[in-house]
Amino acid sequence: MAKKKRKMRKIRWKNVIIALIALGLTIYLLSWVIGLVKGLFKPKDTSGFTACNLTNAKLSEKFTDKEYQGWIEMSDYVFYGENLTFYTETYTPDVANAFVGKTLVLVDVCTGNEIVLDKVEDRLDGQFDVSTIPAGFYEVYMEENLVRKRLYTNNKFETDDEPFYTVTRNGMNKKIEVFADKALLNKDTATEDVLKDHFVFINVTEEVAPEGYYDIMLNPGPLGITNTESATGNGVTEASELYQFAVKVKNGLEEKGYRVALSRDGGEALSTYGEGGTVAAGFDKQVKYLIDFGMYEASAKAGGMYVTYSSYVKNTLAKSIYDAISEGTPLTGTDLSKSARRGVYDSDFDIREAGGLALGAGTYSDAEKVNEFAATNRHGMECVCVEFINTKNATDAQNWLNNTDLIVEKTVEGIAAALARE
Repeated sequence: MAKKKRKMRKIRWKNVIIALIALGLTIYLLSWVIGLVKGLFKPKDTSGFTACNLTNAKLSEKFTDKEYQGWIEMSDYVFYGENLTFYTETYTPDVANAFVGKTLVLVDVCTGNEIVLDKVEDRLDGQFDVSTIPAGFYEVYMEENLVRKRLYTNNKFETDDEPFYTVTRNGMNKKIEVFADKALLNKDTATEDVLKDHFVFINVTEEVAPEGYYDIMLNPGPLGITNTESATGNGVTEASELYQFAVKVKNGLEEKGYRVALSRDGGEALSTYGEGGTVAAGFDKQVKYLIDFGMYEASAKAGGMYVTYSSYVKNTLAKSIYDAISEGTPLTGTDLSKSARRGVYDSDFDIREAGGLALGAGTYSDAEKVNEFAATNRHGMECVCVEFINTKNATDAQNWLNNTDLIVEKTVEGIAAALARE
């Protein structure tokens, strides 16, 4: 028998095409999933400086070929309390500053929002209260005759070894960094500078300050360069009374969320000067505000409270303390005044030396050379000196002894009111 011929199956091209399309889609989807998974586990590029949740490369794109209307040199800056001041010349307390009377502008690279300061004043609190600047990465300009000039420096400014943090508010701090480095935005990622010069930037981030950073330091007297002699009289001894008082004020401020240190731990009062003194302790703790508590001896006819502050700032903190105590307790407010000046220096040594570079610490005379460590410190402490009573005045002494807890309460209120921010 002859073999039957097999019938050739007809190829169904329609099915083939559908199968090929399905295979292609499967391969495409598989590669997409693999890419997605790789992306999830790929380390984020954090090389170089970053801000605005952008990588250094993306941030650099914002400045590629950017042009400015003009430039103006910034030569120095200082912090005092929570205030940041820029200078056109290397800083000394008597330096002329071309920014005075002009308008300074911060422009947030992240959002485009602006902070405008009209007619900058010639004070250490006449420019930027950094506690009020929202988180962001800011360019700095001076505006004159409707022309905005970009601040730059001739030489690269290194960021401070110890970062500056504002006072603790609602459990958080703001970290303030000042940069002037033309390689800032392409460091370790490119061979060519994006920035045309060492332009000045301020970077503000919200975070919790590291341990060891304090907002306020309370310095219970006796107050003096050697701090060895207590004012006494009418049952009051300055050293013991004010230490116990300071501990209570510390507790009250800590209940409000502030980080508070004491200059001494129950022992003898510290000298203002030297590596082991009050000023050194404040700088070691990165303190922003130093509050001196003292008493004095004078004629029994004299009396009342004296509060003194630096001649280079407004009396905001000092007045808040003075008013709270003099209006809320039996203590009489006798005088609220700025420190007298000797030449360009505040004559009150605690105020002057606590100010670091901002107030010429370590340079007033040969005696201050032991504070040379403070002379170049840009993070000056704003100091207020409160002398509560004349221990030789019987009325003052009784008002103190009978109302100590009330004076504590009002002192806490005065400090906290001045440091509060909306």
